[in-house]
Amino acid sequence: MTGPAVGGWLLQSLGPLVAFAANAASFVISALLLARLPQDTPAPAKSGSDESVLAGLRLVRRDRAQTVLLASACYLNLLAAAAFLPLLVRSDDELHLAPLTTGLIVSASGIGGLISSFVLARHCDTARWPLLLAAVLAVNGAAVGMLAGFDAPLWLAATVLIIDGASALGFIVVATIRQRITPNALRGRVITSNTAATATVRVLALSIAGTLIDLTGPRPVLLALAALAIPFVLLLCTSKP
Repeated sequence: MTGPAVGGWLLQSLGPLVAFAANAASFVISALLLARLPQDTPAPAKSGSDESVLAGLRLVRRDRAQTVLLASACYLNLLAAAAFLPLLVRSDDELHLAPLTTGLIVSASGIGGLISSFVLARHCDTARWPLLLAAVLAVNGAAVGMLAGFDAPLWLAATVLIIDGASALGFIVVATIRQRITPNALRGRVITSNTAATATVRVLALSIAGTLIDLTGPRPVLLALAALAIPFVLLLCTSKP
């Protein structure tokens, strides 16, 4: 194999590795930055509170703020699971991008999450969190829709950066507000209930997105994911802190 051929093979092989390394580094640094979040005093548990296994689910169902937080988390997880699959299919089937180029586009997601954590992590605990989450979900949805229109790799990478930055901020806001409003005695059960719901959303999102991509192509799936932001944004805009 000639020198140029070896160089080309290495560049194509390094694309996925670059994406993996960038995202791994962002997760580690984001975890360290989460330790700097403001320390909130959780709501005290009421006497005679429900201590059953389903207590967390009951609290989420009764408390509108908990319900809105879970709905927001579900949409964030929906995009986290399903948005990149049609992007990868589109990059290969429609845009015919090299593996290295696709890897660099995806690796921009790690940069977006890192920037969001550095700049906004300490300022996300706001009394007007529903409006902040509404803005985050609106930006997320609009950016996913833009993935269906952009063809230039640079613009695709910039859009991926925005999506991941908004998603990171959304997850931080959800976790911070949930910690603040959840009684100590029920926090573990509430987190378990939310984790089960969002994990279910991720599994369903991947399977449904894969089927729809096969039937309609990647562009309609990206646009549908973007349109799904509308009911969640409306829910947040009509919610009180």
